[in-house]
Amino acid sequence: MNIDGWEYPYETLQRWNWINRDDYHAYDLLFENEQSSVAILIYSVIETRMSSYEGFLAILRDKDNPQLILQTKCFFKDKDVIFSSDGRFALATASVWNQGWPIIIFDLVNQRFSSFVARTNDSSFYLKENRKNEEFIILAREEQQAKRTDDSLKKLDGTKIRINELKWRPFGEVEAFCQEFQ
Repeated sequence: MNIDGWEYPYETLQRWNWINRDDYHAYDLLFENEQSSVAILIYSVIETRMSSYEGFLAILRDKDNPQLILQTKCFFKDKDVIFSSDGRFALATASVWNQGWPIIIFDLVNQRFSSFVARTNDSSFYLKENRKNEEFIILAREEQQAKRTDDSLKKLDGTKIRINELKWRPFGEVEAFCQEFQ
């Protein structure tokens, strides 16, 4: 099966067919970093709550001969997966809420991850890289800020995730992290 030029037997991924994909209008999104020949796939995405779309995450490397380097059984948001400009890091928001949303930072070179909890009830934020300072900045979507009475999103706006201050865990512990976080 081919998704955006990445040929891989996707149906072998955990939970690829966990629901009837046609009945639930499941879809897949591939976020590619051409610099590092790595892709993050958010797959079997369905609407889990009104206007909230979530799926499972897999990381592939080497577009010419794709190899699976990570897959998860925890839900991730279907939007705002970003890569650092050098291709070393990828960030995605896990869809487990416990006093905030965990942003998972994947170190694709050392195959490890870390997390940063966005302390807000609202998941209407996005991430931007500040290359010079090796950090990512959480930014609130302006159109959402105006609609909200809860000011936690406003307080979160501009928060910095500094790569050199993170504590890292091996890729193999992503599932445990999601379970611990719930």
